[in-house]
Amino acid sequence: MPTQLDLINARIAAEEKRLADLQAQRKALTQKNQALANRKQRQRETRQKILLGAFVFDILKKKGIAPAQLEMAGQPFKDYLNRPADRALFDLPD
Repeated sequence: MPTQLDLINARIAAEEKRLADLQAQRKALTQKNQALANRKQRQRETRQKILLGAFVFDILKKKGIAPAQLEMAGQPFKDYLNRPADRALFDLPD
Protein backbone atom coordinates (compact mmCIF):
# COMPACT_ATOMS: atom_id res chain seq x y z
CA MET A 1 0.00 0.00 0.00
CA PRO A 2 1.41 3.40 -0.98
CA THR A 3 2.34 5.70 1.81
CA GLN A 4 1.21 9.29 2.04
CA LEU A 5 4.69 10.35 0.94
CA ASP A 6 4.39 8.17 -2.17
CA LEU A 7 1.04 9.78 -2.98
CA ILE A 8 2.49 13.27 -2.54
CA ASN A 9 5.48 12.41 -4.75
CA ALA A 10 3.16 11.00 -7.41
CA ARG A 11 1.05 14.14 -7.31
CA ILE A 12 4.16 16.34 -7.56
CA ALA A 13 5.34 14.32 -10.58
CA ALA A 14 1.93 14.68 -12.23
CA GLU A 15 1.89 18.44 -11.63
CA GLU A 16 5.44 18.79 -12.95
CA LYS A 17 4.40 16.95 -16.13
CA ARG A 18 1.34 19.18 -16.46
CA LEU A 19 3.54 22.25 -16.01
CA ALA A 20 5.98 21.01 -18.65
CA ASP A 21 3.07 20.37 -21.04
CA LEU A 22 1.67 23.87 -20.46
CA GLN A 23 5.11 25.43 -20.97
CA ALA A 24 5.47 23.52 -24.25
CA GLN A 25 2.03 24.73 -25.35
CA ARG A 26 2.95 28.31 -24.46
CA LYS A 27 6.22 28.04 -26.40
CA ALA A 28 4.43 26.62 -29.45
CA LEU A 29 1.80 29.36 -29.33
CA THR A 30 4.48 32.04 -28.98
CA GLN A 31 6.33 30.63 -32.00
CA LYS A 32 3.10 30.45 -34.00
CA ASN A 33 2.25 34.06 -33.15
CA GLN A 34 5.76 35.21 -34.08
CA ALA A 35 5.58 33.35 -37.39
CA LEU A 36 2.22 34.99 -38.12
CA ALA A 37 3.59 38.43 -37.26
CA ASN A 38 6.62 37.82 -39.50
CA ARG A 39 4.36 36.67 -42.33
CA LYS A 40 2.16 39.75 -42.03
CA GLN A 41 5.24 41.99 -42.02
CA ARG A 42 6.59 40.30 -45.18
CA GLN A 43 3.18 40.70 -46.85
CA ARG A 44 3.14 44.38 -45.91
CA GLU A 45 6.66 44.95 -47.24
CA THR A 46 5.82 43.10 -50.45
CA ARG A 47 2.74 45.27 -50.96
CA GLN A 48 4.81 48.41 -50.30
CA LYS A 49 7.38 47.30 -52.88
CA ILE A 50 4.69 46.62 -55.45
CA LEU A 51 3.03 50.00 -54.92
CA LEU A 52 6.32 51.90 -54.90
CA GLY A 53 7.48 50.07 -58.02
CA ALA A 54 4.18 50.75 -59.78
CA PHE A 55 4.43 54.43 -58.86
CA VAL A 56 8.00 54.76 -60.14
CA PHE A 57 7.22 52.76 -63.27
CA ASP A 58 4.19 54.95 -64.00
CA ILE A 59 6.22 58.15 -63.60
CA LEU A 60 8.97 56.80 -65.86
CA LYS A 61 6.39 55.84 -68.46
CA LYS A 62 4.70 59.26 -68.34
CA LYS A 63 8.06 61.04 -68.64
CA GLY A 64 9.27 58.73 -71.41
CA ILE A 65 12.27 57.53 -69.42
CA ALA A 66 13.46 53.95 -69.81
CA PRO A 67 13.84 52.07 -66.51
CA ALA A 68 17.44 51.30 -67.48
CA GLN A 69 18.13 55.05 -67.28
CA LEU A 70 16.75 55.36 -63.75
CA GLU A 71 19.22 56.45 -61.11
CA MET A 72 18.43 57.00 -57.47
CA ALA A 73 20.83 58.24 -54.78
CA GLY A 74 23.68 57.87 -57.23
CA GLN A 75 23.00 54.21 -57.95
CA PRO A 76 21.87 53.28 -61.45
CA PHE A 77 18.93 50.91 -61.52
CA LYS A 78 20.67 48.75 -64.10
CA ASP A 79 23.50 48.07 -61.61
CA TYR A 80 20.97 47.05 -58.95
CA LEU A 81 19.74 44.14 -61.05
CA ASN A 82 22.07 41.15 -60.76
CA ARG A 83 20.04 38.15 -61.88
CA PRO A 84 19.91 37.57 -65.66
CA ALA A 85 16.14 36.98 -65.49
CA ASP A 86 15.65 40.35 -63.74
CA ARG A 87 17.86 42.15 -66.25
CA ALA A 88 15.98 40.52 -69.13
CA LEU A 89 12.71 42.02 -67.85
CA PHE A 90 14.14 45.46 -68.65
CA ASP A 91 15.98 44.42 -71.81
CA LEU A 92 19.37 44.86 -70.17
CA PRO A 93 22.37 42.80 -71.25
CA ASP A 94 23.64 40.11 -68.85
